Amino acid sequence: MTLARLFVLIAGCLTAFAIQAAPLSPDKVPDPLKPWIDWVLHGEEQWRCPFLYHDAKQRRCAWPTQLELNLDNRVGRFSQAWQVYRESWVALPGDTER
Repeated sequence: MTLARLFVLIAGCLTAFAIQAAPLSPDKVPDPLKPWIDWVLHGEEQWRCPFLYHDAKQRRCAWPTQLELNLDNRVGRFSQAWQVYRESWVALPGDTER
């Protein structure tokens, strides 16, 4: 392999790494574009939600925190706290009969 070909190969690899696109964090968006952030991300609000530790593509926008159950032989009551990052449905304890 000639030196010129080696140089072209290395330059091509470096260029490929340099032009990879990655999303900007909101604080790095240029000021003239900041008013458009919500419009551009409409319908994609899950980007603000935390992701699972082993898969950044799986995001959860509602996380259950504390569950308190008060049960006896006839009646059951519960309260549950959630950390919610956007409007979401949450699963309640129990099933269709309870």
